Amino acid sequence: MSSPDTKPLSCKCRRSKCLKQYCECYRAGETCGDHCECDNCMNQEKQNEERLHAMEQTKRSSTYAFVPDWKALTTGEAATASASLAHPKGCRCRRSRCRKKLAQPQG
Repeated sequence: MSSPDTKPLSCKCRRSKCLKQYCECYRAGETCGDHCECDNCMNQEKQNEERLHAMEQTKRSSTYAFVPDWKALTTGEAATASASLAHPKGCRCRRSRCRKKLAQPQG
């Protein structure tokens, strides 16, 4: 869930019914809310059965589904790493070595 000081997630999905990984709310494991501008949304509590079924399928097809792009390192890991954050899939940055904090492409 979003903390009070951060901007709530919002999506503008048109064709996916908010049941695909490129929907911000779905990817975060949250339901769409009043702040979203999506069409024909299925990522709501009313359609919980369809939503859970879609989430199961997504988890089966992608190991890193619903995993944040960045994870905080523990104290021991941070001592050996150059940053306090890391990619769960591994760093793909060639020159910046993750200093720019760019998100990994979804796979």
